[in-house]
Amino acid sequence: MESILIDRARWSKSSQRSQGSHYSSNAMYYENISYLCVMCKNKSIFSAEDQKFSYEVKKQFIWRIPTLCHNCHENLTRLLSKEREFQKLWNVNREEMKLNVSFLKDWLNTIKEIHAHGKTTNYTMVAGILKLLRAT
Repeated sequence: MESILIDRARWSKSSQRSQGSHYSSNAMYYENISYLCVMCKNKSIFSAEDQKFSYEVKKQFIWRIPTLCHNCHENLTRLLSKEREFQKLWNVNREEMKLNVSFLKDWLNTIKEIHAHGKTTNYTMVAGILKLLRAT
């Protein structure tokens, strides 16, 4: 494993003020961190290189460790994009979409999959879709 030097000066201000996290104040190098994906339960690695990018470039808080493996994260990203498309169609043509059972079922299933990935969902929208499906 390649040693990747920690540059705390490049961390976000809140990370610089934080005590603890995975790295003590005398740690000099990032190290790979193992974790289990909350979705598929597979063992994953938060690589030292990914940590450097996350903490020093993206300025994510140093206590942040991924909960999804790469594949599950990619799937969640795809689902969130799909959900935004459903929302756009709904906003543009609500009256027609209210009657489109296939659209409503697909949207509801997408929201459920997002929830299964550990992301909160719009419960009001779920309730509204369920009400429309019961009415059809």
